[in-house]
Amino acid sequence: MALIIRKGRVTVLAGAAATATLLAGMAAGTAQAAVIGVQQVPATGIVANSFGDWRLYTASIRIDTGSERGEVKLSAPGGAQCSSYGVSSKTVRFDYTNVTTGKTGSGTVKPCSGTVSSVPTSVVLHPGSGQVIGTINISAEGGPWQIPGGATFTVG
Repeated sequence: MALIIRKGRVTVLAGAAATATLLAGMAAGTAQAAVIGVQQVPATGIVANSFGDWRLYTASIRIDTGSERGEVKLSAPGGAQCSSYGVSSKTVRFDYTNVTTGKTGSGTVKPCSGTVSSVPTSVVLHPGSGQVIGTINISAEGGPWQIPGGATFTVG
């Protein structure tokens, strides 16, 4: 940007630098959560809507990147299965171990929003960076009619 006016040249260059910095900051934006690929065998259970109305419920987990390194967000979206009362009253628990660091923990979520349960639909876990393995369980009256699932994923 060459200008003939020498007096205002410093002001114009400073203004251009400030504009470039502002545009670069806008382009960077805020970090967005990204889905982390999870290798899993979902937990499966039998739920009862009423006497004689039995259905299978398959509980899969979803893992998204967290806002900090080694942090992830756990959810277990029930999708179309949420139309069944038997599913909407359940919760899903994920117990994990980071095999890289040895750190363990768990998180419990509800698969369906709008239920009266105080359990959230997503929780933040802090497994740390590395390979994470764990079990998926249907809880809250999961009863003997459920088979736990398993999952593994890598946290950056």
